[in-house]
Amino acid sequence: MRATITRYIEALKKRRASDEGFSLIELIVVVAILGILVAIAIPVFTGLQAQALTNSTKAAAANAATQVASAIAATPQGTTPAPALPASTDEFTIAWGPTATGTAPTLVDEVCMTATSKSDTNVTADAGPGC
Repeated sequence: MRATITRYIEALKKRRASDEGFSLIELIVVVAILGILVAIAIPVFTGLQAQALTNSTKAAAANAATQVASAIAATPQGTTPAPALPASTDEFTIAWGPTATGTAPTLVDEVCMTATSKSDTNVTADAGPGC
């Protein structure tokens, strides 16, 4: 009888030593840590999207101002430049800037362009030396 109990205890020790996998507590801790990381990452990601929209709107306004200033600079001396309003895109509406008279500028220093995002009309940017 004693030999049977000894063999049984040895078998339990072997089985316990060869157990593999994670305990429930370890899995709960991992899930909690992942939850905390996700809770931190979502607001950061949202802020990055808003910042990217603002920066792309600024870039569109700067590109439009560069295009108009280039057209004015390319006009021969003695003639009145008449740069065309750069075309709006699927993402932005391009217009003359707030300091402009509503017409095309004739000097490079008067160029001011406004870009407005079509996805969020609250996001606008002005660019150019006349702004």
